[in-house]
Amino acid sequence: MPFKYVFDYSIKPLLTSYLIIYIILVGLFVLVIDRKELKGSGKKKDEKLAKGIGISYIIVGPLLYLIAKII
Repeated sequence: MPFKYVFDYSIKPLLTSYLIIYIILVGLFVLVIDRKELKGSGKKKDEKLAKGIGISYIIVGPLLYLIAKII
């Protein structure tokens, strides 16, 4: 089974605008709330990791939506 077939009928229907908004909101939560909590407790490594995860979620969400619309 080719990847294009799997993507079109299995993955693409899942990439709705609601899912993309949810991914962005999770990224904002991690970036704003969780990172601030980790910063307050003095966990520098975890704070940097939360920052990276939050930014990547915010970037990956719209990219997934664009890729699904293009393909």
